[in-house]
Amino acid sequence: MTFIIGTPHTHNCGNATWVNGGRDLRQRQADVQTCPHCQATLDMQIWASAGVQNFCNRCMKPTCDRKACVTDCFPYVKRAEAEIERIERRLGFCRAAGLDPHDNLILLPV
Repeated sequence: MTFIIGTPHTHNCGNATWVNGGRDLRQRQADVQTCPHCQATLDMQIWASAGVQNFCNRCMKPTCDRKACVTDCFPYVKRAEAEIERIERRLGFCRAAGLDPHDNLILLPV
């Protein structure tokens, strides 16, 4: 029985193929995953071979090497939900004030 040990943290990863369009037509495949904090694409083979592997202990996912992604855990999905909630609050305020929310295209923070 043979066991193939792959790249760590590649469960539910995607697979990307890069083709070099030069004379030699080299092709490279890799397991890829997105950073949960900024949605940057991570090549998991490069991430695993790096000396320092950035990993968020709060959301338990590999992250990119940007300082904001390493030091703070604010996932992209939560950031998008917060922005949608802010817009809904603003639209609710416009409706409560008797304003047409579609005339007010600039949605300033409340």
